Amino acid sequence: PQVVGRPGSAKPIDVMWRSGLDVASEAVTASAIPSMEPGGRTGKAEFTSDAADSVVLKTTASGPAVVVLSRNFHPSWNVTIDGAPASVARVDYALLGVPVAAGTHTVVFRYRPAIVVTTRRVTLATWTAVILLTLAMAGVRYFTRAARG
Repeated sequence: PQVVGRPGSAKPIDVMWRSGLDVASEAVTASAIPSMEPGGRTGKAEFTSDAADSVVLKTTASGPAVVVLSRNFHPSWNVTIDGAPASVARVDYALLGVPVAAGTHTVVFRYRPAIVVTTRRVTLATWTAVILLTLAMAGVRYFTRAARG
C-alpha cells in the first residue's frame, strides 16, 4: 500500500476518518517506516500458514511496499523476512505492517510475549528439578535397601 502520514502530521486516527482514504491501497502511520518513502508499489500477499500466534505470507511486490496484516498491533509481535529479523510498524491505527523490498519474499509474523518465554523457562526448570529429585530419591532408596541386605 501507499504510506500515508509522516511524523508531525495529523494523528493516524484523524487520517483514517478522512473521506477518500482507500484502506486497500493506503497504510496510515504515525511515524516513518524504515526504508519506505511515501508512496508505494503494488503487490500481493498469499497466506501459507495462519495460526493464532503466527502467520506466514508469501509476498510479491513490484517495488518497495508495506505488507499490512489485519492483527492487533502489540510490541510482542516479531517478524522475519526471508529469515532475517525485521521491524513491525503500527499501521492503520491498530494493525501490523512491515516494509518489503521488490520481489518475492516469505514474511513470518510471530506473537511471542515475554511472559510466555519466561513461563516456558520456569516450567522447564521445574520439571527438570522434579525429575532429578525423583531420580535422586529413587537412588537413595535403592542404595539404602541394598545396604540393609
